[in-house]
Amino acid sequence: MAVIMRGASRAFPFLVIGLSVCAADSPPLESLLPSPGFASGWRTEGAVRHFDKKTIVDYIDGEAEMYFPYGFSGAVAARYVSEGDPTRSVQADIFCMGSRLDAFGIYSNNRFRNAQLIKIGAEGFCEDYQLMFYQDRYFVRLSAHGKPDNTKVDMVNCAKAIAQRLPGDRTPAPELDLIAAPGVIALTPKYLAESVLGYDFFGRGFVADAEIGGETVRAFVVITDSSDAAQLALDKYVAYLQTKNAEYEWQDSSGKTKTRLQAHDPLYKGVMLERRGAYLVGIAKLTEMDASAVSLLQSLLDRVPNQ
Repeated sequence: MAVIMRGASRAFPFLVIGLSVCAADSPPLESLLPSPGFASGWRTEGAVRHFDKKTIVDYIDGEAEMYFPYGFSGAVAARYVSEGDPTRSVQADIFCMGSRLDAFGIYSNNRFRNAQLIKIGAEGFCEDYQLMFYQDRYFVRLSAHGKPDNTKVDMVNCAKAIAQRLPGDRTPAPELDLIAAPGVIALTPKYLAESVLGYDFFGRGFVADAEIGGETVRAFVVITDSSDAAQLALDKYVAYLQTKNAEYEWQDSSGKTKTRLQAHDPLYKGVMLERRGAYLVGIAKLTEMDASAVSLLQSLLDRVPNQ
């Protein structure tokens, strides 16, 4: 039975396979879990659990809603136990998302600035008892129990075994180039499938921390489907500023017309924002709208297509 589900950016066809739901061009999710174990001396304990959009709430109650805008279609979970030491175990969860960008989105919302990266999948990080990575449209989350000296090794071995089974592209989502401007702080970019800066009219896009003269500001790129849609989002932002009696003005950025908006946002202090094609590019949390802010904004604008 074919099912059409709306992803974060476009519709993807999904196919019901067994007890799990996955993209039509992907293998059954359960087949991506190493079996009977991920290494010698490890075995799966109990049955593999399958989840769809209705049942995932029972598994990650309180977090499931965050997955839905990213095209979540299904998940599987397995628990592996060491045969030599039953106190050592690894819980492995694989989530099928709408696209590689969607998988990065979930991953990036779990990653933190000082995360210790590991070379698994497109990108991953590992703590003492938790490991996460993404690869193609899959987001993988592992947790471990046991002595701290063993847990990282156990999770990394399990993660590598899963990564070898995952199909698709192992490179980072190419859209990340939109937010990779000089000054953007490593490991802070996030992809939001909706409500950039918490504003519904901004839809989906990227946010990241950036450094300007020792000050941390918020860089953002809103992605729309067309120039008209981007202009409409910008118009709605201006209307919002007007309802809040916020100060704003248009600055001359092209040499011909005033296209750069500078505003004192009620939530984000100084904001500089400009439309380029189907994108809105901006900086928020500015205390000074000076030359360094303009330079960062221009660096971001240079990375988006002007169409």
